[in-house]
Amino acid sequence: GARILREFLKQLKWRPRLERIAFVSDSIWPYNKGGKEKRLDEITKRIVKDGRQVDVYTMKWWDGPKHIINPNGVHLHAITKFRPLYKNDRRSIGEAVLFALSCWKLIFRRFDTVDVDSMPFFPLFIVRIVCWLRRKKMNATWHEVWGAAYWRKYLGGVSGLIGALVEIMALKTPDLIVSNSDHTTARLRAVGIKKQIATVPLGVDVDRILTIPAHDFVSDIIFVGRLLENKNVNMLIDAVSLVKAKMPDIRCLVVGEGPERGRLEQQVQDLQLSDNITFFNFVEDHDELYSLMKASKMLVQTSTREGFGLVIVEANACGIPVVTTAHEHNAGRDLIVEGQNGYLTQPDARSLAVQIRKILKRSTLLKPAKTLEEQFGKYRWSEVAQEVERILATS
Repeated sequence: GARILREFLKQLKWRPRLERIAFVSDSIWPYNKGGKEKRLDEITKRIVKDGRQVDVYTMKWWDGPKHIINPNGVHLHAITKFRPLYKNDRRSIGEAVLFALSCWKLIFRRFDTVDVDSMPFFPLFIVRIVCWLRRKKMNATWHEVWGAAYWRKYLGGVSGLIGALVEIMALKTPDLIVSNSDHTTARLRAVGIKKQIATVPLGVDVDRILTIPAHDFVSDIIFVGRLLENKNVNMLIDAVSLVKAKMPDIRCLVVGEGPERGRLEQQVQDLQLSDNITFFNFVEDHDELYSLMKASKMLVQTSTREGFGLVIVEANACGIPVVTTAHEHNAGRDLIVEGQNGYLTQPDARSLAVQIRKILKRSTLLKPAKTLEEQFGKYRWSEVAQEVERILATS
């Protein structure tokens, strides 16, 4: 009788309700402000509202006890002390290894299923072993696939080859991969991943964005993101210098922090653009960021490597068009319908300057919010969180 009942429930695809869902990520919102941290914050706070306990295992970004409950009701557990994410402008291998070793502590922690952030890779190997020993499923969220060519460019020679090998090995560890975009999913398939992949895009809080007024700080261009080499903010600065020749009062706002900040500020001074380009640190209140977007005429996203490009959807929801690169590794290019919600540019300053001038002259002809209106359903955080919860609870 029990066997028949189990078979019947299996046919119905029934699964027991999972009460404790764990996430592993060395960086979290609001201590480190990036797209993947924002995604984790938005998803976990919504899963908690469904009555499940959510535990996030991370570094000790905060003062006080190792275990705290954030304002959203999410349990944050520090399994190691805080260490800087970057060293010499690159992701710190030492931090990644030490955080991974601390993941052994999960063997003593209660959870029904776990999702591990794919960057850095090393925690995936440790949590995989923990899950084998505990007979639990391990899922992983994948934001982007670098591939051998980029690894060689990033680390060079033998180190690049090792990085590419570690990436391929890491891709084989999860039971299921949650991919953040069709672009990332295609890249995963291209490198030979045959296991189950669930594609769940990032989201925006559309309803909230619509209620936020424009900021007092008015700009022609806004950039938002980590100030990293692959973000190519130096190209934006060069483009502003070119546009300034005919528009001396052009105003650009760069919102972000990162290892490139000092070099970029020096570049602004060298090009005599101090009156044209202003740097803001990441704002504490995300509503203020949307407010700054609404007070600008366009968002420029100069990255050549993005797994999704959330800021593009956010900017369009704020009613402003976007210029982003047509680079093959920039998933953001897939979100652009040229002449409607923005334009694509080749990754060089002159091409970018041309597209910037085009929007400044024709901004009233673009309809960015309308272009993505039909897609806002799948880009709402409520829909994203519901889908991720469903995947984790039934995988």
